[in-house]
Amino acid sequence: MTKPQIIRLVETAQALAAFYLEKPAVAKSKTSALFIASSDGGYYEEIFNAETTPERIIGAVMLMRKMTEKQKEVMATNPDERLSWLPHADYFLVSLFHHRFLDVSRQNEPAYIDTFFKTVQSRFEELYWGTVNQVIDYMDRRPTEAGYSHPKFFKTQTSYEELARQFVKTPIAT
Repeated sequence: MTKPQIIRLVETAQALAAFYLEKPAVAKSKTSALFIASSDGGYYEEIFNAETTPERIIGAVMLMRKMTEKQKEVMATNPDERLSWLPHADYFLVSLFHHRFLDVSRQNEPAYIDTFFKTVQSRFEELYWGTVNQVIDYMDRRPTEAGYSHPKFFKTQTSYEELARQFVKTPIAT
């Protein structure tokens, strides 16, 4: 008998905020804001609304889990200094998958979402390494200011937006 998969509410909110809202900094560091009404400066209604279907939840959570699992695997097997930022970037990478690969004009179509996440699953290695290699290239050429650290960089929405501008949108056709 297989162990049932449990998806916790906080994990759901973080995955949905990182993927659908492209708010990795909020998802990672301001978890309480995910459960506060928009009128009070939070994101609750943006995350949990009529478009929040089981397919969207499961897809975003499974992508977040896969991203975290892959990051741990890479860090355990690859001592490359150019990847020293990776332990801090799983939420950013989830957001970049939305930014790069999702056709937002179709994100409310259940069949498209289902096919999108199946395609991401089957092409994960290719999509992951394509994204990671682009981040490596950007981090290599990005000027670093005094006091720079990867944990600080991968904690702000401004940093995510700076990074996302480096990527061309190439939606996965289904």
